[in-house]
Parts: sequence; C-alpha cells; structure tokens
Amino acid sequence: MKPNLRRNTAPTLRPLALAIAALCLPPLALAAGPSALPSGLQVVQGQATLATAGNRLTVTNSANAVLNWQQFSIGADHAVHFAQPGASSKVLNRVVGSDPSAILGRLSSNGQVWLLNPNGVLFGAGARVDVAGLVASTLRLGDADWAAGRLNLTGSADGAFGSTASVVNQGTLRTVNGGRVMLIGSGSVRNEGLIEAPDGQVLLAAGRSVELVDTGLPNLSVQVSAPQGEAVNLGTLLAGNGRIDLQAALVNQQGIVRADSLGSGRGGEVVLTASGGVELGAGSQTSANGAAGAGRSATTAPCTTSPRR
Repeated sequence: MKPNLRRNTAPTLRPLALAIAALCLPPLALAAGPSALPSGLQVVQGQATLATAGNRLTVTNSANAVLNWQQFSIGADHAVHFAQPGASSKVLNRVVGSDPSAILGRLSSNGQVWLLNPNGVLFGAGARVDVAGLVASTLRLGDADWAAGRLNLTGSADGAFGSTASVVNQGTLRTVNGGRVMLIGSGSVRNEGLIEAPDGQVLLAAGRSVELVDTGLPNLSVQVSAPQGEAVNLGTLLAGNGRIDLQAALVNQQGIVRADSLGSGRGGEVVLTASGGVELGAGSQTSANGAAGAGRSATTAPCTTSPRR
C-alpha cells in the first residue's frame, strides 16, 4: 500500500482511528483497540520479571535481554517502565502477534529500549518516551545477531522486503545526553511530533535492511541497503551537538531539523540521503550551526523545494 503523506487533522478521530490511519492498516487490524499494557511475555534471552501497580507495568530485565510479546501497546493514561542495570543496558522487545504497537501513554527506562513489530509502530499524540536510547522498527533482528552485537535489521529471514507497515511518531520522544532515537522501517517512517536527543543521534530510515555499526565514535554508522519507502519529517528533530540522519528512497523534510551547538562548541551534523530525491519545504528549517565553527548539513540526492507544510 502506498503511504499517505497527508497529515490527518480531523478533530473527531479517536486514538484508535488515528492509529489505523497512521499505520496505513485496514480497519480490522485494530478492531479490538490497542491493549492498555503489553501482554503475552516469553523471555528468550536473559531474565525479566513483571510487576503491575494500577496502570503502570514495571519490567525489571537483565542487560541485553530478549523479550517476545504477543502484543506490545500502551494505552492512554498507562505507563511501562524498564528497570535495567544501567544506561548502557539494552532490552529487545519483539512482537510475535499480529497486532501493531500503539504507544499512547508513557514509556520510560534508565537504559535503552528496542521495539520491533513488523505490523507497525505508532507513538500517538499523547505518547511520552523518556529513555537512554530508543529503536523502533518494522524490520527484524535475530537472537544470535543481537547477542553478538550485530545490529543488522532485515525485512525477513529469507531476505525479502517484508513488511511495508509504517513507523510513526506523533508524540514526544526524548533521551538523556548522548542517547539515540532511531525509527527504522521498510515502508514509511514519519515524524509529526518532537524527537530530542541532545549530544546524541536521531535517525529516520527506510530500506530493505539497515545496519547499525558501532565505530567507537559518539554516533553509530548507519548503512541502508536498497533504500525504499519514505522518511518524512513534519515535526521537530533536535540533536544539539549531535547528528540527524534521514535516509530512504524519498526524503521529505517539511518541519524543523536542528543539530546546532548547545553552547560554545561546534554544531553537529544533518545528513539527508535519498536514492530518489530530497524535498525541502519552503517553510522548513534545517541547520547544524555552532559558535566555534559550523557543523555539516548535506544532501546526497537531487533536492527540490516545495511550499507544502
């Protein structure tokens, strides 16, 4: 299904209808509505325990744990917290059921949270995420690769393109200083809200496979194979002193993208990479400026300018 780039502003739509529209799914896909809290846990690697108090679920996990869930959604006025050993700890949450993930409430952690769901991921307008790092994707990552630190996300086990469901943010996603927020898919990847990673890295990417390589530098190297789909920014991406990447077949930057200096240092980097074309809205803002010398802002595909917002 071809992603719809039009922003849905109809005030009568409920969160369920917004989730369906944003993820480009048929109405029956979320017929029962998003569940209030994740359910159907199977611990694949490491350890994890659950504790529920009212509308809040606390998951206490070991470093690099792999958790399979039948469904992973967070309803409005609900919260999920991952208690991890530290900021460098990661937890991989994989959805094995058929429902997309609708994050309408709060997600938090002192560590890094990964959420993989080939059926789609939506952070709704009321979503609030506060973590040391976040990766949300419709691509797949095997247990052996995760354990070995090979962060190569692929469409499917047989190398096919796999899901074309969307990853959409309409809420507020924030990390601690030096953290990363990465929205990755094989279809449309779209930001309509706020993503902020001071001194860190923000990535919107679509492709058959996306490899994240730790080079020892502050920012991960991102290698997108067979770019497809669209990376769309209608909201605000902030990574002061850091790096912002938009990579896909088509990149559409209609909002605010800033990797400016947070103080007296250099600015960061903004890189827009597309095999088909980069569109910069006439009212958009893209900058990576610093008081001690400008950062780098670059496009690596033919660029067009449009007044559309």
